[in-house]
This record gives sequence, C-alpha cells and structure tokens, in this order.
Amino acid sequence: MTSPSATGFRPRQLSLPSREVSAGVLLGAIGGLGAAIAPIGVLGVVAGTLLLGGLVLLGARSARAFLGALAALLVVYAFLARGGAYIGIAPIYVSEVVLVMGAVALLLNLRRVRLGAVELLLIAFMIWGAARTIPYIGAYGLDAPRDGVTWEYGLFALVVATTVVRLDFLRIVRGYRWFVAAFVILMPLIAVGTRVFDSVIPRWPNTPLGGVTIVFFNNGHAGVHAAGVAAFVLLGLYTLRRRAVLPEPLVWIGWLVTVAIVGSLNRAAMLAAFSSGLAAGVVRSAGRLTAPLVVAPLLVATLLLLNPVVDLGTTRKVSFDQLVANVSSVFGSSEDRDLEGTAAWRIAWWNKIVGYTVEGPYFWDGKGYGINLADSDGFQVNWDGSLRAPHNGHLEILARSGVPGFVLWVALQAAYAVALLRGIWAARRAGRPFWVRVQAWLFIYWLAAMINLSFDPYLEGPHGGIWFWSLMGLGLAATRVWRTREVEPAIEPEPLEPAAAPAISIRPAATAAAVGE
Repeated sequence: MTSPSATGFRPRQLSLPSREVSAGVLLGAIGGLGAAIAPIGVLGVVAGTLLLGGLVLLGARSARAFLGALAALLVVYAFLARGGAYIGIAPIYVSEVVLVMGAVALLLNLRRVRLGAVELLLIAFMIWGAARTIPYIGAYGLDAPRDGVTWEYGLFALVVATTVVRLDFLRIVRGYRWFVAAFVILMPLIAVGTRVFDSVIPRWPNTPLGGVTIVFFNNGHAGVHAAGVAAFVLLGLYTLRRRAVLPEPLVWIGWLVTVAIVGSLNRAAMLAAFSSGLAAGVVRSAGRLTAPLVVAPLLVATLLLLNPVVDLGTTRKVSFDQLVANVSSVFGSSEDRDLEGTAAWRIAWWNKIVGYTVEGPYFWDGKGYGINLADSDGFQVNWDGSLRAPHNGHLEILARSGVPGFVLWVALQAAYAVALLRGIWAARRAGRPFWVRVQAWLFIYWLAAMINLSFDPYLEGPHGGIWFWSLMGLGLAATRVWRTREVEPAIEPEPLEPAAAPAISIRPAATAAAVGE
C-alpha cells in the first residue's frame, strides 16, 4: 500500500488560527457565565453563542458582520429609544449580543488596532471603571454591570475605530441621507403619537414604571439627533453627489417641527439641537443657509399668528410660550415654576455629589457602580425607586468613579475634541473638503451629546450610550483614515469656499489615487 506522500496526495488538515481558538474560548466562557446567571435565558445564550461561533469562523470578516448589526441597532435605538433597549430575553438584550460581536471582531482584528492618545485614555477610563464595578457585583448583582455601561460601552468606540475603513464613510453618508428623511418625517409623529396613544401602545413586560412602551420618545435623544441631522444638511453632505431624498425645504420644515416639540418639553434637547448652528461656521457658505433662513421665519410667524397649544399629557405643553420660557430659563430665571423647581432639585443633588467626592470621603474611589445614587443621596422621586442616577452624566461618573475617574473622563473628551478639530484644520489645509465636512459633522454630534448628557442620563442606557461611543469610534476612524491613500471613488463635494467653486464632477477611478479622495 502506497503512502499518501508517495502518491503526492496529502490529507487536508483542519486548523484554526490561535485568534479563532481564543475567541472560541471567550464565547464558551460567555455562554457559561450567562447560563449561570440566568438559567431561564439559557436558550437565548446558546443561540447567541452559536451565532458568534459563526463570526469566529468568518475570521477578519467578522468586522463587516459587526458593523452591519451595529448600524441596524443604531437605527432601531434612534426611533424606538428606550423601547428598543428591551429587545431580547432578560437579562441578555440585543445590545449585549452586539457588544460581544464587537469584542469578537476586535479580537480577530487585533493587527489593525492603532493606539493613539485618545484610545489610551479610553482604555484607562475603562480600566478604572472596571475597578469601580467588579468589587460591587457581590453586593448589587447585575445592577453593578448595568450601571457600568457608562464605561463598558466604550468598547464600541474601540471596535468601530478599528474596523471602519475609508469606503465605509461613503456608505455612511449615503445611508444617513435616508436617516435624515425618516427622522424629519417620523420623529414628530412618534413624539405626538407616544403621548396621545400611550395607553394602547404595547409594553415590554417586567419593565419599570408600569411598563416601557415598545415605541418610546425621549426628548434629549431626539435633540441630539436633530443636531446631527441639521449639521449633516448644513455641511452639504445631504446632497453630496446625489439627489436629495426629500427636498431641503421639506427637511427643514420637519426638523423645525421636531425641535419645536422637544424644545418645549426639554431645555437640554433644545440646546443640543441648536448646537448644529456651528456647522455654518465650518462651511461659511451663504447658499447652505438659504433654506433654513427662509423656512424658519415663516414657521415662527405662523406660530405667532396661530399660537397653537398642544397638550401631550405632561406638565409642559407644546407651545410657542413654553418654548420662549425654556429659552429664557437657559439664560436666567423663568416665570415657569416647574422649570425653576426642576433646576433647584438638580443643583442641590449636584452640589451634594461634589461635596462628598471633591471635598469629602469619596474623593479617590467614589461610591462605585451598582449602588442606587438617588436612594443613597436622598433624591429619589420615583415611587418604585427606578431613578438611579443624577440627570448629569459627568457628575454620575464623579459620584461613582471618584475624582480620578472624572479626570480621566474629562481628559478623554478633551483629547477627542482636539483630535477632531485638528483633523478638520488639517483636512482644510490639505484641500480635502469631504473630510472637513465629515469630521465637522461628527464633532457637532459629539457636542450635542455632551450638552444633553449634562442634563440627562444619556450614557446610562444603550439607546444613548451606544450611539455616543459608536460616534466617537467613527470620529477616531475619520481622523486616521483620511490621511491614507487607498484607491477609492473620487469624492468632490462643493468646495468650502463657494467663490472659487468648480462644478461638481465625478473623476474616473484611475485618477482616484491622484485626487486622494
């Protein structure tokens, strides 16, 4: 009998790279831990483990699966808000599944990881957050890691920054055009519909305050997205080399209606939405401002003439007077007692947090993740104890992580803002208008989120936190990839200075490398 080597035939040996083996071990551990924590959810854990096992076999291509799942998840969260956070089988929700997908994708793409100052600060912030979470799991159970999503979701930033490539930004711009159209049409309907038809909208079982509706409207989150939408349009990305999904005047009408609603109900949302005005300073083009400058006065004149008042069942009605009161309260006192009372309650709580951290016994370590800060600090206002943190994401980090954690947080955000601003400046000097606009758009999105989380528990839920960290990862990717010279379709939007504007054209693919876009 001849040997395989004598005939030239060798049996194929199946082997997996060490990264895939490591990822498999990670998945097994995750599955076992999930089964131990929640035996009733074993079926969901097994299904998720099988799904992620397929990602391991995909290897480096798992990044594309993760980015696709993340894009779908972000759209769901944008329109369902808190309602989308409960998709899954408790305690494993869709956010955790996509997070683990991201961890696997990161593990299988380690060679692509680039660690700059922002990434190192993010890792340090997450390590400190873990140090203030893990010791409290025994005392508070799942409440500790759930409160820890403030830092845990930072993993999304690392994965997105690692896996996004230049061509993805073309896809993102094209896809976000449809998001803009859907946002200005659906968000006003969701805002009104969730209030008027609250009693008939299905609810998720076993959720606080009598059940969270499947479709939920959050003022602050809508304000952040309103800023992103307006900046995207003002920067010229909405009509870049494509016919607009909706005519711009219609976009601005829907946007202004949305902002009128969220601005009447929430001051932070109003401030976040109006931060989009910074986009005008980037493009410095009067043409880009024509539509909003025409539509806004007409809409304001109509509101003054009709003076509509819409009662959505909250303490604040949607009206022009309420909008004016909210604006006034930002810059000084207001005659609205509800606004003044809310501000006084928040300031009292914030002062107490500063007192027991900066000036008190929790300076170094904070109170940790897991404890209900509203109960501990004496500011609980919900009968079921569902309020867990102050309406300020920065001060929650101070309260839970102490001064060291807060310093890492501030340093991280400052470094990220500087990185984007430097990227905008460098791209402008290099004559790369597309990348100026993309980075400016992401900077304004970040700024709107920072404004909102100063008055709202924005990072504590997946519908806000995953958006925030994913956009940060996208910004980090943008500051890196625009400098490379990969061959891709040319991108030629209208120049930032309209006086010297050449006609928009599409160059042949052969010249893409020379164009650098």
